[in-house]
Amino acid sequence: MRDTIKEVKKRLYSYPKLDKYINDYEEELKGIQAKIQAHREVGTSSLSLTGVRGSDLSDPTVSKMLKIDALQQVYEERAKYIAEKVKKYYGEKRVIEEALDSLTEMHRQIVEERYFNKKTWEEVGELHTRRYCEKQGNEAVKCIVEFLNKKKTV
Repeated sequence: MRDTIKEVKKRLYSYPKLDKYINDYEEELKGIQAKIQAHREVGTSSLSLTGVRGSDLSDPTVSKMLKIDALQQVYEERAKYIAEKVKKYYGEKRVIEEALDSLTEMHRQIVEERYFNKKTWEEVGELHTRRYCEKQGNEAVKCIVEFLNKKKTV
């Protein structure tokens, strides 16, 4: 699927938030990993439930063990999901940075002011003129679109 100008602008506007998303997910992942470790230390997963009938384990104990195992599975699935999200965000960040590196210094500056600092074209125009910056900004976005689409075909 090829990137469009509208999609690239959306990605540029969201770029400054990527670090926050990554940090938030990494913190959540640390918490989940601590919970998983705590459940492993309890050792319920290592207990064999075969032949439980007639043993010293009561039905409530077995029930609790099964619930702990199920909870650990939920934590592990969530940790996997979060790890994938973090990987995706790091990838998105890397791709945008590569695309920005392909721009001229002026185009990069205009993109950063407009999309990362969320300035209006009038405010960006303080660099030159509003009309000139808007034209150059649109040209920069087109360059990014071309870069991203070329990268996908390689």
